[in-house]
Amino acid sequence: MIVCGIDPGLKGGMSFYSVIDKTIDEMDMPLGVKGSAGIDVVQLHFLLSHAKPDLVVIELPFALARQSMAGTQTSFTNFGRMLGVIELLGLRYRLVKPLEWKGKIGATKDKRSVLPFIRQTIPDYSLPKTKRGIFLDGRSDATALAIYGSIYQVA
Repeated sequence: MIVCGIDPGLKGGMSFYSVIDKTIDEMDMPLGVKGSAGIDVVQLHFLLSHAKPDLVVIELPFALARQSMAGTQTSFTNFGRMLGVIELLGLRYRLVKPLEWKGKIGATKDKRSVLPFIRQTIPDYSLPKTKRGIFLDGRSDATALAIYGSIYQVA
């Protein structure tokens, strides 16, 4: 069984977790051409159609208190485009609120707090970073969502 976790923001990520092999394939959210404010739905379609996940677990976006109207609109537009691709492919999916999944795994607002939960399943997991050492929390959140989905969302 393969579960895909998605942190849907522009700085979000995707993670494919193989329940049988206990392996992770994580990546940044595919984005359109530089300067556009959208996800690359063609690349998203390609990734999902090739991985063929049994379940996709997506964090529900929410409007941030200090986010501009344009930023909020972009977030929700991208979320709708993403759902369109997932539904077009006929994939089974679950939407989860951040407080729901983070509460169940014991995570806090600190983005690194997902690490203990991930390491319960994949002991040698390390937090993804750029070459400059910047923490890629979209990828680790997506990985935590995928593992969460394999435990709590599969009937």
